[in-house]
Amino acid sequence: MPLLAQVNIWGVPGDLAALSLLFVGLLAFGLSGGQRFSVAFLVSLYIAMTLVATLPTLRGFLLRFSLVLPSQTNAVAFVVAVGLATWLLAGTAIADLFHLARKGFRAWWQIGIASMLGTGLFAALFFPMLPRGTWEPSAVLSWWFLADPMPFIWTLAPIFFFVVLRTEK
Repeated sequence: MPLLAQVNIWGVPGDLAALSLLFVGLLAFGLSGGQRFSVAFLVSLYIAMTLVATLPTLRGFLLRFSLVLPSQTNAVAFVVAVGLATWLLAGTAIADLFHLARKGFRAWWQIGIASMLGTGLFAALFFPMLPRGTWEPSAVLSWWFLADPMPFIWTLAPIFFFVVLRTEK
């Protein structure tokens, strides 16, 4: 029996399908927009996480006025902040700071690694923000992105990637 006949596309969990689409999207944007987009997306993940970390302070402030934010606020704020920060940073000289290659094989390699790291960091930061009980993570997602120490590793991996790129020059 051929290998493709044994593959069940419909058996892929929704969270892994979403991450696969995110990876393909990041790779496509990286290839069309260059490393500026890839690096901007990675940096915007850190910015968004810092912004979302301040939301409990905002929740406490709003509670004084009897305003309660819904449980999905962290996840929505994270996605909006990532999109906005990526859009703002993609046109700046961030890529020049890390001396990313403009053309050739090295550019493809850098975009591929940055897309993979961006997808992993997004998963490690976004999925824990979803309210408990609204979804059940797949076993693969739990093991690769949510189980200790994986969020820590996914958070450090892009920074290590930037250091390697910087020292490569």
